[in-house]
Amino acid sequence: MTQQAAANTDRELYREPDKGNGSFYSDSIHVTAGGGIGINVGGTVIVRSLKTWHKLALAAQSFGSTLHVGQAASSNGERAAEKEK
Repeated sequence: MTQQAAANTDRELYREPDKGNGSFYSDSIHVTAGGGIGINVGGTVIVRSLKTWHKLALAAQSFGSTLHVGQAASSNGERAAEKEK
């Protein structure tokens, strides 16, 4: 099996400033050669089409205007902890 490096065809749109751990791990947004929008947060990248990201944002808005992202993460963590008991 031969190994060959692939050319990076992604176009980076934004990268958070380096926080001392190397900009490779900084959160970022990029566009793929196929037109997908990639969002990298904490080293995990999710790539979706522009229309799919928009639908996800609309769904999140309609989920509840009083629910904030921090509250949702905290609630999910609390529920997971309750299940483990």
